[in-house]
Amino acid sequence: MDKADQIISNLFNIQGNSESKGYREAYKNWKKIIGDERLSDHCKLEDISNHAIRVSFDHPGWIQVFKMNQSRILKRLNTQYPNFSITSVSMHLNNEKFVQNKAEEKKEIKPPATKNQSFNGDLKSINDNELKMRLESLKKTLQGK
Repeated sequence: MDKADQIISNLFNIQGNSESKGYREAYKNWKKIIGDERLSDHCKLEDISNHAIRVSFDHPGWIQVFKMNQSRILKRLNTQYPNFSITSVSMHLNNEKFVQNKAEEKKEIKPPATKNQSFNGDLKSINDNELKMRLESLKKTLQGK
């Protein structure tokens, strides 16, 4: 059975075209191009066209990380694939987690078990003087005093 990229290549009759092979290689080597496994797990190369790449992210924080590394990533991309001459990056947030991240189980974070303490509103039971002072100030503000 043929691989999907072979079937698509044959369908569009581009198997011998070196430029199309470059595009396929860029998609396949995206993690190597990024050079940071943590970042590459959270971003996906969506498109290469008109001297630009389109990258999707699973969280806005990873967009910021990408921006901090953008010049290094573009340099690596243009070094490996000089025919692309990438000069800009379009970034967008993808609402769904990526396939490689779906396999990871999310662990529920539970607060550590503590002795059952209830607060009855009496600030005298608080040992931290600074906290006590701030809570008293907050209480007065909320009561309008």
